[in-house]
Amino acid sequence: MAMTSDADRNKPCTIVFILVEGLSMMSLASAVEPLRALNRIVNREAYRWRLASLDGFPVSASNGIPLPAERAEDALDGADYVFVCGGLRIQA
Repeated sequence: MAMTSDADRNKPCTIVFILVEGLSMMSLASAVEPLRALNRIVNREAYRWRLASLDGFPVSASNGIPLPAERAEDALDGADYVFVCGGLRIQA
């Protein structure tokens, strides 16, 4: 069994959300808000997240709100988990 140091156990878990044009804001908020709340409850950064797009340009949610994003290639560096956030038109 691998030994983990205290520094490793306290290192924030990094989650990257790849945003697809027309994504559901409700889905993204439902994923991010519990992470934010947990950070507040434990009084430290247990989770951090990054918003990314393939080209690094902002992505508009289905409600028209543009979301800033970094280039996926850069955002994935050091990521522990990756989620793709789409909407009703993801197939296109």
